[in-house]
Amino acid sequence: MSKSKFSDEIKQEILSKSDRMTAKELAKEYGSSRSFVLKLWMDNDYHKPPSFKYYVNQDYFKEINTAKKAYFLGFISADGCVYKREKHQGLLSISIQKRDDEMLKQMIIDMDSTHHLLYRSNYCTLAITSDSIYQDLLNLGVSQRKSWSIRFDEIIKHVPNEFIRDYIRGYFDGNGSISKTEGVIQSKVAVSIVTNIWFLEEMGEYLNGIGLTCSVKEDTSGQYSDRFGALNVIGTTNKYSFLNYLYKDSEIYLERKYNRYLDYKDKVDKNYTNRSENRVAVIEYDKFKKQLAS
Repeated sequence: MSKSKFSDEIKQEILSKSDRMTAKELAKEYGSSRSFVLKLWMDNDYHKPPSFKYYVNQDYFKEINTAKKAYFLGFISADGCVYKREKHQGLLSISIQKRDDEMLKQMIIDMDSTHHLLYRSNYCTLAITSDSIYQDLLNLGVSQRKSWSIRFDEIIKHVPNEFIRDYIRGYFDGNGSISKTEGVIQSKVAVSIVTNIWFLEEMGEYLNGIGLTCSVKEDTSGQYSDRFGALNVIGTTNKYSFLNYLYKDSEIYLERKYNRYLDYKDKVDKNYTNRSENRVAVIEYDKFKKQLAS
């Protein structure tokens, strides 16, 4: 195709891809010269963004309007890091175990990003430089010193009710656990979340409000610089309902924790240990679902 025959539609298509592709890459894709692409940019007053090497949807966190956005906001609230140095752009960084890298790959896809994961030892990291994303996360309640300052009530002001469980699942996948000592009966499986005490108390109030009984216990060891603790889901019925609430029919999750959920659910459903509390848990979950839907 000669450059004189490029339609306005094709020119707009080239411009729409310019944030994520170099002039050389665009010229090769459209069979033009690099100088044609550069002139097109000049004629349209187009300028590469400061971080043009990688592309990302800068408006991704402007509004939490999908289950995936709510989930990733939850995971960032738990395991992410947002900060900005003087005279530098804001940065979002998430480091997780290498075995869980599929979750970050899904995040890259959903953010329409061309970033790559950085692998080191047993960990992988996603780092995105963006003032817009940095500021949007601050506006949503994820601050630079989030481990101690983040508040559940502040976050969920920005999350529609239909996506709150996705936010909690994201947070649980980052800071929660489903643990069981080998040989211990199924009722002793622990389901808990750890972080600052204020966030836990607010989340606990929300969960108790929708019919999931849990308790918050503060750590008194003195090893933390601020108030820290754990939220524990109490009893087989509540653990079963809570994990189903998070994971059943969910769109996105951390595979490793999802598999632990399935293992727990299978043991309760099939009642291998022949315990009445397992039978009660299944009946009560059905009531919980109806109550939640009402």
